[in-house]
Amino acid sequence: MAPTLAQAALSSILLLSVQVWGLQCPESCSCFPVGSKKVFTDCWASTGEPSKITAIPKGFPANTVSIFLVNNRVGALSEFSFQGLDHLYILYLFANKIDSIALRTFSNLKCLSVLDLSYNQLSTLEADHLQPLEASFEELYQGFPANTVSIFLVNNRVGALSEFSFQGLDHLYILYLFANKIDSIALRTFSNLKCLSVLDLSYNQLSTLEADHLQPLEASFEELYQGGNPWH
Repeated sequence: MAPTLAQAALSSILLLSVQVWGLQCPESCSCFPVGSKKVFTDCWASTGEPSKITAIPKGFPANTVSIFLVNNRVGALSEFSFQGLDHLYILYLFANKIDSIALRTFSNLKCLSVLDLSYNQLSTLEADHLQPLEASFEELYQGFPANTVSIFLVNNRVGALSEFSFQGLDHLYILYLFANKIDSIALRTFSNLKCLSVLDLSYNQLSTLEADHLQPLEASFEELYQGGNPWH
């Protein structure tokens, strides 16, 4: 499909930005400055066009603060996928084919605030994957609006939540888990989420949800979405 005039103009602007600022950018991505010391990277594949990206690209500028790597074919995240990106705080990875995440994938992302893993092929996500993000969640909670601290794990294959699933994420505010295959939730799954405000469990396979599951959230809780489950 030939690019539209608007798409061509946007591509020219992005290319000019890269040339003027001397940014190194991964192939199939566009990088451009935000302010004087920050870089935004866009690797968003066009709808209806085959994606060339099957793994996390290499060569992101070290001062990248946001990455949009959406609608591609990335299949796995390794411990080296985001190495050196110490300033990254927004990471959109939805609509890929991610089915595995190495334990230390996010270990260096001390500033990461928003992580979107929606529309992938994940069946599990352990607390140890997210624990390294705890410090940045606290920092961002102190300096940013609450709704900037969020995790989106939507339309995957998660089947159960254990008491350790979100351990260490004491400042998490928004948690979207809809359209998975969740059929059980351990009693203490949400016990440490004292600041959780929005929880979406819609379109899973839950048959019960006890008051004791939600009791720890009473002080902060504002919205619960649970439609589309086979409640008994």
